[in-house]
Amino acid sequence: MAKKAAQKPSSKNWYLWGIGFLLLVCIVGFWKFKKYTVPSSSSVPSNSASQTKTFRSSDVMDFTIEIPEGFEVEESMGSVVIKNLSGQIEISFIGSFYTNLDDHLSDSRNNLLKKLTDTEKMTINQLEVRKGFLGKEKNYFIYAQTRVYFLFTNAPVLYPVLDSIVNSFQYTPNE
Repeated sequence: MAKKAAQKPSSKNWYLWGIGFLLLVCIVGFWKFKKYTVPSSSSVPSNSASQTKTFRSSDVMDFTIEIPEGFEVEESMGSVVIKNLSGQIEISFIGSFYTNLDDHLSDSRNNLLKKLTDTEKMTINQLEVRKGFLGKEKNYFIYAQTRVYFLFTNAPVLYPVLDSIVNSFQYTPNE
């Protein structure tokens, strides 16, 4: 009996494998990225409570905020981008070994506290908060149980929206 020689895969098989792989990547991409849209009524909406929607982040980020109408929210890999035609607001976080926000921001590796201008220290929803500017970028730093959240935008038209989002920020571990 003669054995059949192994055949090389045809270009059609490679084509089908390629399409299958791309389909798998698309499915994983849609599953991995959380996308959430709030209906739009204007470019920069007012901040009234009736025109906001609650956004709850994934268990990785552990927070809830109120998002004004007209903004799209995307969460991916430990960061959230809130955007509309006027610009975007970004939220990310990092772990901290410090027991308070000022010590974290004064860390000698980047010493953000010295780089910030027009700073203001405050408490929002029982969380330690520091507001300040790096150039024209408005920044908020929020300390919550060994985490420091960064909320920022470089679009001046979105400064009031950023202020509103920060005022609604709730740390929500294990909810």
